[in-house]
Amino acid sequence: MYEYLRGRVESVAPTQVVLETAGVGWDLACSVNTSRRLERGQEARLWVHLLVREDLLALTAFHSRGERELFRDLISVAGVGPKVALAVLSGLEENDLLEVVRSQAVERLTRVPGIGRKIAERLLLELKDRFEKRQGPGLSGGGLGLPGGAADDPRQQALEALVALGFKPAQAEPELARALAQFQAEGGAGLPEVGEWIRRVLQKGR
Repeated sequence: MYEYLRGRVESVAPTQVVLETAGVGWDLACSVNTSRRLERGQEARLWVHLLVREDLLALTAFHSRGERELFRDLISVAGVGPKVALAVLSGLEENDLLEVVRSQAVERLTRVPGIGRKIAERLLLELKDRFEKRQGPGLSGGGLGLPGGAADDPRQQALEALVALGFKPAQAEPELARALAQFQAEGGAGLPEVGEWIRRVLQKGR
């Protein structure tokens, strides 16, 4: 029904973007890997997926067709809803997720809130069959350019994003501290960007 929306970015949060087009402000859920590519005032085209339930019509936005294709693959697996699918796409770039599926790296997926080992194993098995049949979704084109700047308070932004993805604050705080220590030990200066910080938390145990 909807393919994409093009307009001006009015606001950006780690898992949400408001896009104004033709005088209408669209409140869109998104992954961290999409939000980190956006900044307020930017003109952007976002690929969208319409979620339809008895009491809800909601649009989810993606920085590329490839990310949207992966989202649709994820929510087609029993036990994986939109929130969990976005958590997966927040922790893994498209090519990284494809590699996780190809290598059947269960431990990478069980780091995502809402995914236990049984669901991870089923997800990897089902997605591997699909990817082999179509040789993977298109992963190029439709991007939005370079990431925007860090938020004024990246630690708080990262904490809020992790809570939105299913972490409890008491769990998220030490994970953020661990990811920061890792970032700095690898030569990073200051604080990592929000998207990088969240990916480090979700990719623990890689």
